[in-house]
Amino acid sequence: MPTFAEACDTVIAIHAPKWKPGGKNEQNWRSTMRDYALPRLGRMPVDAVTGSDVMAVLTVCRSAEVRKATWDEIDREAAIWTIPGGRMKAGRAHRVPLSDRVLRVLDEARRELPRSGGLVFPSQKGVVQGHHPTGKLMRRLKIDAVPHGFRSSFRDRAAECTDTPREVCELALAHVNSDRVEAAYRRSDLFERRRTLMQQWADYLKANA
Repeated sequence: MPTFAEACDTVIAIHAPKWKPGGKNEQNWRSTMRDYALPRLGRMPVDAVTGSDVMAVLTVCRSAEVRKATWDEIDREAAIWTIPGGRMKAGRAHRVPLSDRVLRVLDEARRELPRSGGLVFPSQKGVVQGHHPTGKLMRRLKIDAVPHGFRSSFRDRAAECTDTPREVCELALAHVNSDRVEAAYRRSDLFERRRTLMQQWADYLKANA
């Protein structure tokens, strides 16, 4: 039985020919596995790796979307955060349903953090926080994960522990539908179904904090 590290090499070798020449796909995959997964899982036989092992390492909004959030994007009364297309990976606006816990966090931020340039979570210097402080905070709090890992953990739990349809889970992560025909016919962003899913996720995190 191959180890996790050996399996990673095999999978990357299978997919690498399909990636664009000169692209960073293989480099990104290898560096991500090297930095986050291999130190913990590398020597384990692949059939011994459990869901808990995976959730303990891998990488529901992206870090940059949260760090650059501004108050004018937040509709507190409707519990909706609208991220403009210019800050989304897919280049189009994305509505995020805000759970009860997120609303409390926002209320605390408005009360406790300085008002600077309209930023929800400004740095001590009043500018957009860099990526590294978020990871440093998690390490200081002894959270054995990286910021992007919450997206992966959310997706795994949604698939394994809820009966939420796949398209709802993917829309929650703002993933673009690669099927052009299906995407053309889907006009709804399934917002209310995503609201239920996000509240379930918030309740799960609270119960396991």
